[in-house]
Amino acid sequence: MPANLLGTLYIQLRLVAAIAHLRGHDLQSAEVRTLALACMTGSKAADTLKDAGVRLGTKLTRDALGWLSPVLIKKVEHAARLPVLTSIATAGTAGG
Repeated sequence: MPANLLGTLYIQLRLVAAIAHLRGHDLQSAEVRTLALACMTGSKAADTLKDAGVRLGTKLTRDALGWLSPVLIKKVEHAARLPVLTSIATAGTAGG
């Protein structure tokens, strides 16, 4: 790796560490060090982490829906429809 690129990466990593320190993070923590290095990779790391989070969220939601009983799901659907129906009814009477 060229020395000028290595020097730039070193300075940028120190800047990320300084910001983390100012925000109260422990620089000796493995999580902070990993995220500091992830900052250096740019948007590719953010996209990868986002995709992993979406996949995890989808799996957890699918599993949670599998655990719920159909009766509970119907009650949740009914509770979600009530505010919409109430606002439609209120808007209809306000206009007339």
